[in-house]
Amino acid sequence: MDKKPKKAKMAANEFSSPPTVTTEEIVAFIAGVVAFFINVVLPMITFWWRFACLVLFLILIADICLRSRRVIDRVHSPDWRIVLSILVLASTIALLWNPMRRQYMQEHLPPSFPFIIGAPLGENDSPVWVTFINHYGSNPAYNCDLDFYDLDRQNVKHNWLVEHPNYSFPPPGLAGESQRHFHIPEADPLGAAENFLWTPLDANHQHYSVEIICRDGRFHEEWEVTRIDGVLRTEIKIERPTLGSSGIQNFEHVFACTDPEFSGAPLASTMPNVNPQRPINPGWKPNHVFGLPVVILAPNNNFYVARAKNSHLGCWDVLTEHLGDACLPLTLPAQDPIMALAVLIYGFIVLVLPLYYLFALWIMGVPLNP
Repeated sequence: MDKKPKKAKMAANEFSSPPTVTTEEIVAFIAGVVAFFINVVLPMITFWWRFACLVLFLILIADICLRSRRVIDRVHSPDWRIVLSILVLASTIALLWNPMRRQYMQEHLPPSFPFIIGAPLGENDSPVWVTFINHYGSNPAYNCDLDFYDLDRQNVKHNWLVEHPNYSFPPPGLAGESQRHFHIPEADPLGAAENFLWTPLDANHQHYSVEIICRDGRFHEEWEVTRIDGVLRTEIKIERPTLGSSGIQNFEHVFACTDPEFSGAPLASTMPNVNPQRPINPGWKPNHVFGLPVVILAPNNNFYVARAKNSHLGCWDVLTEHLGDACLPLTLPAQDPIMALAVLIYGFIVLVLPLYYLFALWIMGVPLNP
């Protein structure tokens, strides 16, 4: 008589006992707490640490969808659990895609500063050049100071002092103006911040350097021009001086472009024998074939860089193209984004999904040939 109530009591205890917490649920809870702590409590964590935590979190989510006992009790078919895991992973990635891209962009933004580049005025062999102060970077540059140096003129003055040791200064007017200072309160990505005319000693061989100081730091530019087989070639380098751990100054590469046919020339040591400056017609001339690169003065007194349609001028494209735009990860090519997207979708369907399906079956312990 005493056994039946005892059995009934034991059965009642079995039905009233709380469900057992599985290891997968404990791991998922810990992963959720860690993810919340990393993304909310520590918002300044770097992109790659956040990316690593996201990968681990996605692995745990996939494991729960595939092997959790609670999921198995509700979704008996392995194929449907694989579909569930794909949907959950895709939703998580879609939710975090833009914040992750935004953080990557903010951490990898190129510096913003103005730099100098120019081209001949009116004709490709003009003795007068228009020099533009262009913008580099994805943000406006503020409170910038540029010191522009004509290295050929400075070398001529230096050689004169070497040959005349009794003098402290070269004679006035020797080689003309050799440097110029500019203060740019703000330079925006759209258009040149300023321009000025410059007459090189020898338009076929030019050497310049620019010292740039902005909010984003200090930069050093070297720009060289030479004419080879009647065609102007150029080389431009922009570096950021940095101080190493041992106190030695290093130079961090920012931008560099060298025409394949470019060949450097030595600095001018004396005043070159150049023909007297001929009159310049800087405006547009109908039925005239311009050599490129060249700058034309429009009727509205603005300078425009002439270029042929769908043509590339090597490093001279810097005159018309903006440099230093932010580069985001997994950005589709601008030339044919539809084709690139189609290739990505095809590769995902043909390669990624089958491999993930086989991996999921292996994780769940499902034999491939039952």
